[in-house]
Amino acid sequence: MSERILVVEDELAVIEMLQDSLSYAGYQVAVARDGQQALAMLKESYFNLVILDVVMPRLNGLETLQKIRKTSSIPVLMLTGRDAELDQVQGLELGADDYIIKPSSMAVIRARVRSALRRAKQPPSPTEPKLVFGDGALVIDQKRSEVYSGGQPAFLTPTEYRLLLYLIANAGQIIPHREMLAAVWGPGYEDPEVLKIFIFRLRAKIEPDPSLPHYIKTKRGRGYYFNLSSG
Repeated sequence: MSERILVVEDELAVIEMLQDSLSYAGYQVAVARDGQQALAMLKESYFNLVILDVVMPRLNGLETLQKIRKTSSIPVLMLTGRDAELDQVQGLELGADDYIIKPSSMAVIRARVRSALRRAKQPPSPTEPKLVFGDGALVIDQKRSEVYSGGQPAFLTPTEYRLLLYLIANAGQIIPHREMLAAVWGPGYEDPEVLKIFIFRLRAKIEPDPSLPHYIKTKRGRGYYFNLSSG
């Protein structure tokens, strides 16, 4: 069965372009014309990915994303204007997996869709089914794709989960920004601001004190690494 994509957009021309291109690429495409309709469709049906425009009537894309993230870790790609840098940053901070700047070629959009769907699948990971750090303060159950911090579930998006496992798989090694972006987001992806935001979000979910991170360390000017020491 082909993967199902929900396009949330109110501009007819953009809807038709996305429908035609993504359907031709083999995806099943459904459309919601506003955020409220999208939320209702997500409750009723299963989708593999959401493409969500920021500027919409009734419930804008950022508000819709906030509501989606309360109940779901489905991959979400935000559609933003070329000059809407604040929307891009806010979308990532609220839990979007990536953003697409309008106008973009359909080849670029399809590539971003493929990358997001790939990240949502089983990520490259360490071999142990359960990973335990800090005497149980941080637990990753790979069989269930679940993460627990301080005994409480930490609800990670697919990209956050993939990023965490990539850091753990290379624990103790300083990973340059470009290398991490290529491994987690895909070849040719070179947006360090995206990585910075995802590291911030991941620390907020797994660190006992995100302002003084113990697990995900920064080596200024070089990259990030996962800390295995107990001190």
